[in-house]
Amino acid sequence: MQYNICTEFIQNFMGLLVINNEFLIYAASILADTNEGLSGSEICKFCVQYAVRYEKSITYTQQPFKKGTSSINKAQALETNLACFEPKEQFVIIQDLCDLEKFINNSKVQELKLALVKSYSHLAPQKIAEQILENVNQVRHWLDDYPETKKHYESAFEKKNNKIYERNLLDDLRYSFESLINSILRTKKSLENLKSELGDFLDKYKINVEVKNLYISTIFDFFTKYQNENVKHNACFESIEIDFIFNQTTVLMEFLITLHKQQY
Repeated sequence: MQYNICTEFIQNFMGLLVINNEFLIYAASILADTNEGLSGSEICKFCVQYAVRYEKSITYTQQPFKKGTSSINKAQALETNLACFEPKEQFVIIQDLCDLEKFINNSKVQELKLALVKSYSHLAPQKIAEQILENVNQVRHWLDDYPETKKHYESAFEKKNNKIYERNLLDDLRYSFESLINSILRTKKSLENLKSELGDFLDKYKINVEVKNLYISTIFDFFTKYQNENVKHNACFESIEIDFIFNQTTVLMEFLITLHKQQY
């Protein structure tokens, strides 16, 4: 009995360390779709690049794709090549392929990427920067008192941690911050219309005028303007800006929650 329990535990644990074959087949069918997927030559090019990077031998490096005396389709070739890599390498390859410019507006590929990070994020090499993790965790804990705010912040956190849906991530940050201010001020206004009331709130706590002006200008001359011009109505931002915006939002929220907690 003890042996069986140990065996089952080991099998379950090992299952966490692999991407199952069914998922690889699914990923390959989306990425190598007949009409909208990678071409045969692109599959060869990308797979060879990753084979060199990870020092692996792969099955298919050139067209036509053949197995024995018969030909196979490009999705089968991609799936077979993916199987030649380690699970963490497979995660990176699938994620990278999903991020190709040709797939930006492909909803099936975006669904694939979301499925990848939901099921296999433990295999991802990238994690949120350590230097902001402490502040982020503090804010996440405090947001238990602001459930609507926490919902959007957690959504942004998950997307940032797994590098997906960057525009939606920035939207989540805006909604999170806006709902926090509304919760604290007990109003339902849009962020753009909260300047006067937020100023009164800071005055209530006798915040130094220089700090107050910096805080207000950061929100309305930078944060709101950035969101409206580069996120809400357009998608004119660079991926490198994501960390900065996430950090700034966290700091803005942390300061506001700290003040609000003083009245309890």
